[in-house]
Amino acid sequence: MDTDSSDSRWAPPPPHWPVRSAALALPADAPSPPALPGRRRSRARRLLAAGLCAVLAVTFGTAATGQLRRDRAPKAVVQRYFAALAAGDAPAALALANHPERG
Repeated sequence: MDTDSSDSRWAPPPPHWPVRSAALALPADAPSPPALPGRRRSRARRLLAAGLCAVLAVTFGTAATGQLRRDRAPKAVVQRYFAALAAGDAPAALALANHPERG
């Protein structure tokens, strides 16, 4: 039997592919392989994990939105404007006052 370099990279087909030949079948006298030990995941555990992910997403989304609103609040912008003026950073102060033109 000739072997080439492609044999070293052979892998069985994915489980959803149909077996087209007996090439992958076990011989008739071969013992059946042992069952794989598996942990059954209960539906409740999956629902709990999904609920936890949803709670975390809502929590972090709310925190991010709140921080964005605080950073863009008029009081925060005015404080940054006067802090930039006090530091002598006129370009930064003027950048806070720039607004896009209304069209």
